[in-house]
Amino acid sequence: SMQVRADKLGYKLKTIQDLQKGNIGWAVAFDMVDKAGDGFLTAEESLHAFRKISGGSSAQIPEMKFKQLFEDVRLPGCHSVDFRSFHQIITDATRYMVENPQWERLEEDACEEQRHQARRDERARKQADDGDLYKILGITKCKDIKEMECRKEQALERAQAASKLRYQGLRVLEAQRVVCRMCALKLTELARPATIEEVTGNIGASSSQKTVM
Repeated sequence: SMQVRADKLGYKLKTIQDLQKGNIGWAVAFDMVDKAGDGFLTAEESLHAFRKISGGSSAQIPEMKFKQLFEDVRLPGCHSVDFRSFHQIITDATRYMVENPQWERLEEDACEEQRHQARRDERARKQADDGDLYKILGITKCKDIKEMECRKEQALERAQAASKLRYQGLRVLEAQRVVCRMCALKLTELARPATIEEVTGNIGASSSQKTVM
């Protein structure tokens, strides 16, 4: 949990009340969606609150990424989060959108991969049902049918491997873009011309050293 990680790092977590006071808009959206009034939101409720924060029901938000972040912070066996976890999800989702200007494309790719996986699962289910039907009827599959099923399974495995590699490649590119932006910001900071105060401070320090010598 966050508290355990905070204890290991040696710092004190803000209370939920402090987080609410520091992010009033987020707290209002959370309370509006929390119909049960128990201080917890499900994944769909959290997504609804995020839309309110982002501008309303028509706001474009990274739903796939948001759901992933929700799964990352929720406790095992618990299907809802409190305001602290909600605050963390919103913070991470906002940072993701800022650091990835092309997040909409990443969302489309993730949705497409999800649809492909659903179709693969459906085919696997149908194949299992067909297999059960043969057994129920006591029919022995001929060699041609077995070979055809084998080729289908091999093609499906190749398609799954290619899709997985493509998704992993997108994740690598996403990470590389973040690193490039961080490097660019660092280089910009290093290349920044010295201010008058900094130059005056350096000259003063040099003069003091000569005087001591």
